[in-house]
Order: sequence, then C-alpha cells, then structure tokens
Amino acid sequence: MDTTYYLYARDLLLRPMATELWGVTSASSPSSLYRFEGPTRIDEIDGHDQTNISCATDLAESANGNLLAMSCSNELQELSTDSRPLKLLGAHPTLPSESARAMGR
Repeated sequence: MDTTYYLYARDLLLRPMATELWGVTSASSPSSLYRFEGPTRIDEIDGHDQTNISCATDLAESANGNLLAMSCSNELQELSTDSRPLKLLGAHPTLPSESARAMGR
C-alpha cells in the first residue's frame, strides 16, 4: 500500500520561514496558507476562516521570524505563527494599491 501524501502544488508559492516551509495559493481567492511540518503533516489556514490572510499572494519572514503577508487593504501584516488563528502583531500601511489608484483613492 502506498502511503505517500501528495499535495497538488500548482499555483502554490513555497517560502522557507525559519525552520518551516510555508506555502500560499497564488491564483485563488480567497487565498489559503499551508504550513509544511515534515513530509507527512500539512496544516491549511483557509482564507474563508481567517480573513486577514484572504488576499495574500506571497509571504516573507520578518526580522523577528514572524510571517509577513499583505492584507486586502494593502497593509503589510506581521503575524505570529504560534497560534491558530494566526495572531496579528501589527499592520503597516504601504503604497496605495493599483485598484485604489484607479478609483481615485
């Protein structure tokens, strides 16, 4: 019996963060995050359940080792990965999004 777990990785951006591997869906809305813990455990954080990650299209690691992701309001969010749901540690405004500029905001 083959017990290998396969994840369909199309449109999934993989990013190493500290000692873990994270992934974010890049072509679906809302986005989902995936935390890979070894070859057999994959945790999904669904953007339907946690709206502050629902617009994330990429991930990065902060200087403190926390997860960085963009919000739907174009803020750079720092999120703690030690809890579920992910805890918002801070949000920092960025430049206006293309859609906001097109609407004159």
